[in-house]
Amino acid sequence: MARLCRVLGVPRSTAYHQPKLERLHRPVDEALARTVHEIIQAHPTFGIRRVWAWLRYRLDQSANRKKIHRLMRIKGWTVRQRAVGKRPRVPGSRSISPLPNQRWSTDIALVECGVDGWCAFVPVLDCCTREVLGWSLDRTARTKTVERALEDALIHRFGWTHGAPKDLTLRHDNGLVFGSRAYRALVRTTA
Repeated sequence: MARLCRVLGVPRSTAYHQPKLERLHRPVDEALARTVHEIIQAHPTFGIRRVWAWLRYRLDQSANRKKIHRLMRIKGWTVRQRAVGKRPRVPGSRSISPLPNQRWSTDIALVECGVDGWCAFVPVLDCCTREVLGWSLDRTARTKTVERALEDALIHRFGWTHGAPKDLTLRHDNGLVFGSRAYRALVRTTA
């Protein structure tokens, strides 16, 4: 047996292993399955842990979490996992424009400022020339910080805040600051 296992490249313990059939085909506790099904019907977004916690702390039934997991997997009651990867609403594209003043980009970066701690740095870049048109540095990343950076870029490029061309596109992430009313109002009034 040892020679045969060595030739096949299989450990000897595998050759002698005999699976326990009662472990492979354990019956499902139908009373517990009914209770779990009632919980899932009442709360369809509950996953394995929430169902187990509901059983244990609300219904005072002691059940192993692994048993709940096996039961829900066998019955097909597990909640589908959200797909991991790129988000469909944000297509990945490079920020390149053929001419200046067609596409600008901005974002918030945290910079360590020594004694003062972390500060928010907001640059506004031209996507064609990669030139920093305007910037703002503040202790907090509030809407006013982002507004000041955009105003600085508009003043340096056009002389005042209302001189942007109509085809200028402003690119940023969908952060809370960029979605604020004050910032959107400033963007609307620039053209």
